[in-house]
Amino acid sequence: MKTLESVITSVTVFRDRAQITREGTVNIIKGEESVQYKRLPEAIEQNSIQVKGSGSAVLKDITFKKEHFTMAPNEMQKELYSRKEELDEKLLSVSDSINQANKEKEFIDNISKKLTGISDSDSTVELDPEKWIKMVDFYRRKNEELDKEIRSTMKEETAVKNDLEKVMNEIYDIDYIQNKTLNNVEILLKAKEDGAVTLQLTYIVYGPKWTPFYDLRVDTGTKKMELSYHAMILQNTGEDWNDINLNLSTAQPQRGGEQPALIPWHLEVFRPSRMKVGAAAPEPIAMAANMYQMHDDDLKEEAAFDDYPESIEPEEANIQTNTTSVIFEIPGKNSILSDNNEHSATIMIREFNAKFRYSSVPKLSEFAYLKTKVKNETEFPFLPGKTNVFMDNNFVTHASIKNVSPDEEFWTYLGVDEGIKIEHKFLKKYQKNNGFFHKRNKYIYEYLIEITNNKKTEEEIVVWDQIPITNSDNIIVNLIEPKYEKDTDKLRRNEFNFFEWFYTIESMKKVVIPFSFSVEYSKELEIVGLD
Repeated sequence: MKTLESVITSVTVFRDRAQITREGTVNIIKGEESVQYKRLPEAIEQNSIQVKGSGSAVLKDITFKKEHFTMAPNEMQKELYSRKEELDEKLLSVSDSINQANKEKEFIDNISKKLTGISDSDSTVELDPEKWIKMVDFYRRKNEELDKEIRSTMKEETAVKNDLEKVMNEIYDIDYIQNKTLNNVEILLKAKEDGAVTLQLTYIVYGPKWTPFYDLRVDTGTKKMELSYHAMILQNTGEDWNDINLNLSTAQPQRGGEQPALIPWHLEVFRPSRMKVGAAAPEPIAMAANMYQMHDDDLKEEAAFDDYPESIEPEEANIQTNTTSVIFEIPGKNSILSDNNEHSATIMIREFNAKFRYSSVPKLSEFAYLKTKVKNETEFPFLPGKTNVFMDNNFVTHASIKNVSPDEEFWTYLGVDEGIKIEHKFLKKYQKNNGFFHKRNKYIYEYLIEITNNKKTEEEIVVWDQIPITNSDNIIVNLIEPKYEKDTDKLRRNEFNFFEWFYTIESMKKVVIPFSFSVEYSKELEIVGLD
């Protein structure tokens, strides 16, 4: 049986796997002959194997075989085991030095105790001051020397242990590789005549993945935003991908291709039971996602990279649109080593017109967050991913982009701008009851929100706050200020009692928003959730 020498020619990377195409040419003789691909990746999906070819032969059979093997120790292994023996000896020597120094300290301590102790037979001891001074000086100096030696040796011991741990990890990795399963694919061909046959083997391997990330470069003077769409690719399949055609797919095969099935929906009579003391209360409903045009996740800053070097603009990826997915064809030849390190590829770089607006939740944060509204005027879908934000060529923050289709408008955050000053002031809380015999409590809460535009330009800002919501008829919450009847261009309210103010603030001007509400309930009730 002939072994087919092949190279990886193209790779399509999905979000949790990759499709590999290998190509090789072999000379075969007339009749039936078997050839094999050896040492395929351990994480290969057996049912994904496909073979195509060209030449004067017919493909008769494909067989997947596992072979358990143990490789002979190589020079690297021998060197690592030799290094391990050296470190073991060194660790033993260092431990002996520490033990010896501790014994010397114990010996010095015993001498000191003997000289300063008083025996039963001697009621008095003649003390020579000069000898005492010399003894104390010797005791102190010797202990300092021994303590310094112990500290130094303990540092050396820690360093040796760290080196030994690294060597042991490398030995473990090599031992794991030496004793593993070898995956082979055997192909049975029937040739009409002697000649060369070119075969393409395609298979899925689990583990490789790609994730999108974006560089957003904003020019505040021209109101433009350059968006660089990148992919971060990792793979540790055991095969290096050298000079390959690289494709990135938006398909998600891990989700499956079938819709979920409904199951019968039964209603039952609720039979209450007493809650045990100390039992956890139900989790509150997360409602912040319902804020108009608000994306709380975008406010979280998560570092993705430490450096953001300028680079020559790469070519843009070609795009294939399929029925359920998109494939980005990265131009040129690409190489990605099997080292589980991050390798980047550029998908697209485009410039967009940008509309800027500030957004603030004074109750939760004293900052105004700048965001921009952009229309994706490209044929590229933007997948959810982290962003590295640059304002006027200066890196300012990390944010994120959510899923954006072609021709869709989207908002993305650009970080904090301290040129907009935000203040949320609690003025007072007071009780208001009608008469001595009134059976209900009524509390008034008063706040003041101040926004100051310290910038040289007029700016738009959206401000958010809220009043409590209740599902109980015994609790009444009323908005006092601002006056609200229905949604307008200046003020909106949603079903969760979130209020959204829209302002355009002139340079060096201030906006003051009075905000107050009342909460009324029966005196015998204990209310949970009020400050």
